[in-house]
Parts: sequence; structure tokens; C-alpha cells
Amino acid sequence: MIVFMVHKLVMRHNNETSWRIVENAFLNICFIIYEFKRIIIYFVDKVKERKMVKSKRLLGMLVVFLLVSGSLFAQERVYRVGDVGPAGGIIYFDKGFSQDGWRYLEVAPAGAEFTAEWGGRRLDVPGTSAAMGSGKRNTQLIVDMLNSKGEKERAAQLCAGLDINGFKDWFLPSIDELNHLYLNRDRIGGFQNARYWSSTQHNRNAAKTVVFSVEYNGFVIILPGTISDNNKFDNRRVRPVRSF
Repeated sequence: MIVFMVHKLVMRHNNETSWRIVENAFLNICFIIYEFKRIIIYFVDKVKERKMVKSKRLLGMLVVFLLVSGSLFAQERVYRVGDVGPAGGIIYFDKGFSQDGWRYLEVAPAGAEFTAEWGGRRLDVPGTSAAMGSGKRNTQLIVDMLNSKGEKERAAQLCAGLDINGFKDWFLPSIDELNHLYLNRDRIGGFQNARYWSSTQHNRNAAKTVVFSVEYNGFVIILPGTISDNNKFDNRRVRPVRSF
């Protein structure tokens, strides 16, 4: 009966994407413990002294049982690539396990896209990385440097300032994270025929982009999926992402 109550309470909130299942289960378990504690205390007050020890033991066993049962039902949801994520975007990368505080990458809905410059001329941001999982740190490095130079409305700053469905942890993807966006572009949808910024710097004058459509540069054809270096002061498309 107790297990059923915990299960029912957890499942009742399971479809609300803005709630984490683990948090809901914890609150529900605490509520149930509180209610049973009230009942047992009332029982203890009405029974003889010799039964008080048994009642306290029962309470302890009940608490342990509820916590163990809750841990069984309070499992993290498993997402697949293409699923709608907690923030209303699309899951486009699954690392397969949780490490360094994240397992999944979620791309923002198409309506959150925008065009912006990466930064001003000769804005050097040492320490950015190309690797998966580095976009969040890259973005913070870029934002700190932009703020110190008095620059505003740049790609990384706009990503960091987003609030989508109550989620405020968006960032400009690293070049590897952006490349995974390109590889899953058909499943995600909403991309334009343009170049998209990454948070990976090439040098003080340029940052890396991914080309999402065929480009013609004189006699040179640049194919979709090409990773290219771009002047930081050019306006390019931006699709924010988040990790969790």
C-alpha cells in the first residue's frame, strides 16, 4: 500500500517537464513519513509504556522502508536522441552516462535562434576548447572577456542571458558540440542555410563555424558540414544548447 502511494504520487508529476522526478519523489516521501509519524505518535500516547519501544522501532523501520522504496521509483528519466528535453528543446546527444554534471545535450527550439557577432576585432579569449562538454566553460570565458571589454549583445552573451521555459543555463556550443548539431540537423529541424557560430576560438581574429548549406566562393564550393574559421565581427547564426 505504501509503495503504491509513493508510486502514484511520483507518476502524477512525471509528465511535467519542469520538475525533476527525483525532487518530486523526495518531497512525496517526506510528506508520507510526516503523516505516518503523526499516526504512530498518537498511537504511542494511547498505549501502555511497554508498547512504546515497539512503536518507535516500527517508526524507524517505516522510515527506512519509505526511503528505500522511494529510491527505487525515483529513477532519472532516460532520454533518447530526438526526444523533447526538459526545457522544451530537442535532445541531440547522449553521452551514455552521467559525468561532470551532465549526460545529455539539449538544443533550444528553432524560435530561439538569432544572428550575432562573436566579438569585436582582435578579441583574444585564451583557453577555449573544441571538445564535447566544453561549450559551457567556453561561453563563460568569452562572456567574462566581453564584459571586461565593455562589449554587449554578442553571441555568447545572448546565449548566457536566455530564459527558455524557466531554464537559464544555455550556452554557445563548442565546435564538436555544434558539429553534432549538424549531424542531427534533420531530426532537430529549424536550421537556416547559413553558417553557425561555435564557442571555439581559432585565433584572436577568428572563431570556428559550421557551414549548414552549400556556399560558393568564386570558383570554390564549400560543402555543408564544413568546419570553417570566420572573422569574429561577422554576423552568423546561433543555436543555443544546454547540458544536464
